[in-house]
Amino acid sequence: MRIDRVEIYPLTGMRYRRLWRNAKGVQGGPDQMRWSFNVVVRIRTDDGAVGWGEVGPNNPYQNETTWSVVAALERFYAPALVGRDPWDIGPLHRAMEALLPGNPHARTAIDLALHDLAGKSAGQPVWALLGGRCHRRIPVKFPLSQTENAAEAVDQARQLVAETGTRYLKVKIGPIDRLRADVALIEALRDAFGSDLAVQVDANASYATVAQAATALRQMLPYGLALVEQPLPRWQLDGIAELRSRFDVPVMVDESCWSPQDAFAALGRRAADVVNVKVAKAGGLFHSRQIAAVAAAAGADIFVGSTTETGVGAAAGLHLYAATPNVWPVTACMFGPWLLVDDMLTAPTRLRCQDGAVEVPSTPGLGVEVDEAALERFAPAPVVVDEPAS
Repeated sequence: MRIDRVEIYPLTGMRYRRLWRNAKGVQGGPDQMRWSFNVVVRIRTDDGAVGWGEVGPNNPYQNETTWSVVAALERFYAPALVGRDPWDIGPLHRAMEALLPGNPHARTAIDLALHDLAGKSAGQPVWALLGGRCHRRIPVKFPLSQTENAAEAVDQARQLVAETGTRYLKVKIGPIDRLRADVALIEALRDAFGSDLAVQVDANASYATVAQAATALRQMLPYGLALVEQPLPRWQLDGIAELRSRFDVPVMVDESCWSPQDAFAALGRRAADVVNVKVAKAGGLFHSRQIAAVAAAAGADIFVGSTTETGVGAAAGLHLYAATPNVWPVTACMFGPWLLVDDMLTAPTRLRCQDGAVEVPSTPGLGVEVDEAALERFAPAPVVVDEPAS
């Protein structure tokens, strides 16, 4: 079996259910062009096997765009795959990284397609290839978009709970000049839901100093927080460690952790109880598993996060969660399928959150089927690479 061709589909025109705002900016509104649209990849082999991958690069949060991903795939990574054995996932990662370091989102699209193809060829779900299933049904957390109106946030929360059954919400907070509105929002959630709802806060690295973050946490913690995510910029590991030592709440790093080396540094400096592993940010399932192993060695959990992937990318996160023993007890993998009106999956294989949880796919590969009519509608001009690198 050899890779015969790589097809790259930049998606455009996908619709959002609502405006989405955090400390970094807005999606789905007037600032849409600051952000990105997803990229789907199909790998075909000479014996007819097919694997699908996807990535949702969101600039400026993730430093890559749709078109940087397409360029990296077309000019560097895809030609390096043509003619190679798709089962050589580790060697193929090393080959891609040697050709063009960085660009983890572009490599993720390839990685997921390779895992999907391998699972289908072996007749096994991806979680089996990753070591076996530790979890069958996964509780799901959903985020609330930032708003100046606490009542509007409570309405968002009520809608999410009614639609999905979730009992775990993430509140986007920061920067410091929004503190009054952020605290009012958390207070309103507690008044509306009492202790039945777990609330996590995520500053997206928007507090500039330890003093700012400490001021915010002192005002928020009386309302009960399940987790505090990335209170300071990614490089301020010592500052995050100080906050972790001063406040009795678990701390998670996200922007500070892109790689196994980042996880090693953050955990070694006692800056985290939990590491947020977004498959796209890590460069795929191959490196995500390495981060999970580093966290396990340090006695820490990973949290399986996500960006704005459709069901293809979301399914990959569910397989990672399913195969990982040291995992925080909820996932954010359903954010994209919830936020986007449009999906890339056929109706029978779309991922659904019911009673606050989602079932891990159990059919071969990622366990989902791409809707090729939708793919043609949103990506009418794919880029095809069928020649090896010269």
